[in-house]
Amino acid sequence: IDEDKARKGDHMWYISDVRKFRRDYPSWNYSYTIGDMLGEMVEASMAKKKNA
Repeated sequence: IDEDKARKGDHMWYISDVRKFRRDYPSWNYSYTIGDMLGEMVEASMAKKKNA
């Protein structure tokens, strides 16, 4: 499996304005901060380079 290529049926989901979503799901809240996401991306990138 080539992890760098999207599979048929994979989707990217971008959310910029969550007001409508929050109206539909009022108890929903963010699970990750931007810092958490960036940290995971950096860790994954470093691990990939280390194992290359």
